[in-house]
Amino acid sequence: MKKIILLIVSCLLVLFMMLSIDDELSDQAKVLLKLTPKVSDSPAFIYSLGMFAASDDHPAIVGKVLLEEYKKQELDESYQVNEYLKTQQLPLPTGELFCRLQENECLSKLFHANDDTAALNQKHAVLLQRQTTFYDFSEYATLTKPLVIERTPPLQYFSTAVRLQLLHAIELHRSGNSLQAMLDLNTLLSQLRHVLALQDTLIGKMLFLHKLSDVVDVMAVIRQNSNIAVDEIARLTVAEKSLSQAFAREFTMHYNTVKGLAGQAEFFQKGVEVPKWIVGLLYKPNMTINAEAPFFTRLVQISGFSHIRFVTEIAQRNEVDSPPISFRNYLGSVLANIAMPSFDNYIARFLDFDAKLVLLNQLDKNIETAINPYYKNAVPINFDDKVCFEGPLEDKHFIRCLRTNISP
Repeated sequence: MKKIILLIVSCLLVLFMMLSIDDELSDQAKVLLKLTPKVSDSPAFIYSLGMFAASDDHPAIVGKVLLEEYKKQELDESYQVNEYLKTQQLPLPTGELFCRLQENECLSKLFHANDDTAALNQKHAVLLQRQTTFYDFSEYATLTKPLVIERTPPLQYFSTAVRLQLLHAIELHRSGNSLQAMLDLNTLLSQLRHVLALQDTLIGKMLFLHKLSDVVDVMAVIRQNSNIAVDEIARLTVAEKSLSQAFAREFTMHYNTVKGLAGQAEFFQKGVEVPKWIVGLLYKPNMTINAEAPFFTRLVQISGFSHIRFVTEIAQRNEVDSPPISFRNYLGSVLANIAMPSFDNYIARFLDFDAKLVLLNQLDKNIETAINPYYKNAVPINFDDKVCFEGPLEDKHFIRCLRTNISP
């Protein structure tokens, strides 16, 4: 009898040990994590954190202080960050001139503004100077840890500075100096592409891509209303349109979250502590993140696809299947099966902008002969105020369209 009991206990112990053991990280997970390198310093990132510093403060100094505060919060989520007071932050202009360009009548408002844009730019000269300084950095690396609570630079300051630059170019055009306006816009286009190539987060990539789209629309309207001969604009480079590092960083954020959950005593319910060995029976962080790795691996792969190959990918619906529920990692399986947001649209936006450049380069010729990079035999679609290419996904932001006219 004792032998039987001992055998049963031994079997239960072996079963317990087997159920408690986590898997090793998969090769896919390791590759994705390596795409998010740990960088010790980035003057450009530190400067960007302090973009909202008061005019008599230096962005780099403010950014450095904030970074240290953010790192303290990374170690302890309950830590209260010593924020830079909003009342001290560099004020941003507001009003209808800072509408979203894809909104109806927004572009028309910019071209028919009665505001004194020269005075507006003078008032916000500090912001414009800081933007110029940021353009001059030759590196950029996000120094904060990829977390759900991660702090990002105040991107609205970069967006507003670009709008001020666009307003200045439009004013030059309206005053009869369209050539200088186009030269300034070409310079701005180069600066934004430089910054875009350096971005390593999804939000940063998207922001500067959308600003590029705004610049191209303004360029198109000015070209339509002047007789300026301009050089062809090169299509996006691999570095400019690559989202591999951004997607890898999203994966690393998931990895850090999954790892963090394993150490939570209140895993099931806040205020109710559960022994770690019970959590370990039902939740394995490595198994959980391994189940998510194929989803992000696919994104990294297709972010480098050509237009035609991307069309095939979307048509065939080559999405990663949800992982099966695992008895050894029941809670982790449930977590990994929670529907991921569709990131395909982010990839499409870069391909859409590349198509927009095709339309811009064809503007001085016969726009009807512009070749759609998605569908070779599909002609551009003309609307009253824009010309568009067809594409495999809905273009809610009109990045695949080129503005050609504005309402009077």
